[in-house]
Amino acid sequence: FKVAKRHPTTLRNIPASQIILEQHATQFLPALTTFLRRSCNSQFLPQPFDLFDLFKRITFQLPSIVEVSDRKLTNIVRASPPVPASGRRPAEPAHLDFAFLRTGERNVVTDGTSLQGLRVAQIRAIFKLPAHYPVQTADPLAYVEWLTPLRSPDPVTGLIPLSRSTRSHRPYAEIVPLNRIVRNCHLYPKFGRTIDNTWTALNVAEK
Repeated sequence: FKVAKRHPTTLRNIPASQIILEQHATQFLPALTTFLRRSCNSQFLPQPFDLFDLFKRITFQLPSIVEVSDRKLTNIVRASPPVPASGRRPAEPAHLDFAFLRTGERNVVTDGTSLQGLRVAQIRAIFKLPAHYPVQTADPLAYVEWLTPLRSPDPVTGLIPLSRSTRSHRPYAEIVPLNRIVRNCHLYPKFGRTIDNTWTALNVAEK
């Protein structure tokens, strides 16, 4: 995988409180606390005013499919914060992609398939730990919110039904190294008998 080597000023020194608000990363601080405790048994408590350098995206080179082409394909997973309007340039919403991640969980539904060991999560932030934190990593980290484990495909649509996973009625979130992210994943809304006319391209992923 690849991430940008340089940070534009707009992605530097972003307070945790802004990440939580603008990227809907509600469990960012609790997930960071858990990550630090598991990494070095630290009692350090991340704070809303801690400053982070963010990354907009992570880029992967997917292996070629020899039956189709010998070219490798570029795959991008975005976790870009919203951009305010500037001059004639309109405001741009956050782009928070879904992706397949490697997990050690056992799932009998996917055992022996190409999806074995994978689970879907939404990538809400890609960031570097502040220098004063007790743990430092060679590569950036990602804050993700998990979806439910993969189930059997719907018999009518052939699609795998997913919903957001929770712990104690809160989003099930985790801080993970980028090498656990495999590639992006596209979701399709479950419309049912009627379509909710409040859904838009900007908010449907939060529904």
